[in-house]
Amino acid sequence: MPTQGRTVAETARRVAASAASGSGAEAFRLLIQLCDTLDAEPLATRGALCATPAQPTGDSRYDAFIAAAVEHFLAAARLPVPAWTDQPSRFVTPLWFVAGIPGYEADAYLSAPASFFRHGVMINSSELASA
Repeated sequence: MPTQGRTVAETARRVAASAASGSGAEAFRLLIQLCDTLDAEPLATRGALCATPAQPTGDSRYDAFIAAAVEHFLAAARLPVPAWTDQPSRFVTPLWFVAGIPGYEADAYLSAPASFFRHGVMINSSELASA
């Protein structure tokens, strides 16, 4: 199926490379692009982009975010969620408050989409898309 979007596996490889080079900002940009892609792709393509398991990125926070994003966007479209998203390595503890801003934690805790909350990624749903 033709698509301009990257597969989840390719995104994970790029996130790993960014994290390894010390560019957390680039890694986060790639995670948000993944959300943009999964939200915008036609349903038939969306599932195909998520079928191949994402390899570990070297950072459990990013691994949890990727699994949460896949679960969030596929479940919202009533598509099957791949089993790899339930692997123990796809959950982060302690909870990761993505913004890292004191005082923001309560808002993120209360407004994180269910799949992100389940994976330990506390992010406001409004932050899951690029501007």
